[in-house]
Amino acid sequence: MSKRKMRALIGGREARQRSYWWAKVRITTYITLVVLQLILIVYASYWGLPHVGFTGLLWQLIATSSPALLFVYVVLIIVVGVKMNRLTTYEERHKSSNFEEEERKWRKNAGLLGLMLVVLIMIGGFIAGSMGVFNYVKDLKSGTKVELMTLNEVLYKHHVARSKRVYDLFFPKVGAGEYTMCFASCSEKDKWGLTKNHYFKFSQYETDAVDQVLRGVLVNDKAFSALQFMEETDAKGLRGRGFREGLINGGTPVSYLVTYYPHSQTFVSVKRIRGK
Repeated sequence: MSKRKMRALIGGREARQRSYWWAKVRITTYITLVVLQLILIVYASYWGLPHVGFTGLLWQLIATSSPALLFVYVVLIIVVGVKMNRLTTYEERHKSSNFEEEERKWRKNAGLLGLMLVVLIMIGGFIAGSMGVFNYVKDLKSGTKVELMTLNEVLYKHHVARSKRVYDLFFPKVGAGEYTMCFASCSEKDKWGLTKNHYFKFSQYETDAVDQVLRGVLVNDKAFSALQFMEETDAKGLRGRGFREGLINGGTPVSYLVTYYPHSQTFVSVKRIRGK
């Protein structure tokens, strides 16, 4: 064997070894990202993620895109795994007397894999769209909106996950609380010509934002705070409770200038209009 062929053979082996090493690095990275996404999903289900402001917008974008990202990571792991399999079987195929036929099969399979990737990317985009991911992306581009609204409803729900008694030591009772506030727009109408309602969600830790809305508002002729509302709900063993506009402020509309992200309905801040 000539020196040129020897150098080409050695260079080809080194290139395949580098490619194989990078494939392992990528698969390890994708698996790590899958684990992180699963941890995020579990954390969001049991403890809750921020909902308010730009930080809440980013966290909710990550949380809602998790199913699509998991799908993409699994596809990438399969694709890189196929490449690793091709690299590991290269020497055996090179020794085969029917090498050209096998190369032709690999090129055909690579073409089919490319078409499959296009279809899978479209499926991933459909999953992302159905989860509302694009609404968060639109809000990142368009920014916030300020609108005059009246408070219609205040809700609180506490989702509790209970483990079996034998596992209580390792998996104690946990749960994520969530506030939902409904505001009626003073200017916008929905597609049926009725008053458009906006629903803003708050995690159980964002009591400051909830109190910002409830400050000075009476429910059943009594003032209450977000923390008090949550404690009373849990103390009575309720999964949730709420008040509608007939009980809020004695039925008198409470008006606010609400700053929010319009597409994802992400709350930013509120300013109550005095005398309303």
